[in-house]
Amino acid sequence: SFWFDGHTVSKGFRPLHALVNSVHVAAGAVWVGGVVSMAVLLWMRSRRGEPLRGVEMVLRFSKIATIALAAVLAAGTAMAFLILDSLSELTGTEWGKILLLKSAAVGLAIIGGAYNHFRLLPALEADPDSPELHTELRSTVTAEAIVLVFAVTVTAWLVAAAS
Repeated sequence: SFWFDGHTVSKGFRPLHALVNSVHVAAGAVWVGGVVSMAVLLWMRSRRGEPLRGVEMVLRFSKIATIALAAVLAAGTAMAFLILDSLSELTGTEWGKILLLKSAAVGLAIIGGAYNHFRLLPALEADPDSPELHTELRSTVTAEAIVLVFAVTVTAWLVAAAS
């Protein structure tokens, strides 16, 4: 593991890197795990012909996801500032380019989550029995889960590029 001896602690105050990395990984696990779990539940319920209860899931997870997302963004930004010597390293190094790819994937997932929260959730609250809205919710949550799994995969590449 690079948790305590890899790229995140290569420069600066080692305990700070470990703390920021721990927050980033834990919050990311909550966010990714929650979205993937919602996608799996929505698909399982749909295949069984059970009520999706997507509104309840999205409402409950929304608060947790918002806190996790804030922690992921804050810790990720802090780690980037601790690791990068200059912003030019984002485009001038392999590591920086991979970080930009990961950031783009996370940005897409954020857009998907915002769409669910601000567009689909109100629509589902207004029409909780709409099969079209439930299908759309299942699709967008699944797309968000796929993008987040891609971001985790890119993270493995990012860590390997730093070694």
